[in-house]
Amino acid sequence: MTIKNRREFNNRLVSISLIILIIISFFQIIIVLGDPGDTPIYVNPSNQIVSLDESFNISIHCNPAQPIKSFEFKLSFDETLIEADSVSEGDIFDGYSTYFNSGIINNSDGTIINVYGLILGPGNVSSPGSFATINFSAKSTSGISSLNLYDVGVTNETEYISIDVTNGSVQIDGLAPEIIDNSPSQGYTGDTYTFSADVTDNVDSANNLSVYVDWSHGSNNGNNSMTNVGGDTAARN
Repeated sequence: MTIKNRREFNNRLVSISLIILIIISFFQIIIVLGDPGDTPIYVNPSNQIVSLDESFNISIHCNPAQPIKSFEFKLSFDETLIEADSVSEGDIFDGYSTYFNSGIINNSDGTIINVYGLILGPGNVSSPGSFATINFSAKSTSGISSLNLYDVGVTNETEYISIDVTNGSVQIDGLAPEIIDNSPSQGYTGDTYTFSADVTDNVDSANNLSVYVDWSHGSNNGNNSMTNVGGDTAARN
């Protein structure tokens, strides 16, 4: 092989190597860009406060990172504090023909198993929504129950996808509101009277706390009042 031919051969090898590197880099970019990431699955609301014997709902929510077609999950809870009443289909597959299995509730073990749903025939969804809504009833004991998802699976058209699961909790509050009356000890007909009280209760938001003043049940020349806070009553003379 002459020097000229060897030089041409080396140049050809360099060109081929560069082409191969470009092709490899191109496929690496496709792989990186094609990875949609984990699909979040979570209990909504993530935590809430309810009263003794109160009924409440949670939903199992999904924000698809890629188009999905079916799901399955199980959930556990503290059977000494709450009990499950029903499981109903969520809205994530609205607009499609679906099959939904509400699962098996076992309030003795604190589990709900074999909940699943899927789109029948062609179709998938990418918009956020709920897999299911679960109705619970609090019992007559205060405490905090975890709401733990397990054996969760979500598929696209062909296979299970990667997910990120976040659990929730519910607090059963058996404590009565605390009322501190700062009002004047007495008042007289025709005079201005300012009612003032500090009310503390274990609620999710101050907007959930209401204070009612009823002057219609008075005695002692109308100087008796009654304050009603969330069903608990404190009288003041």
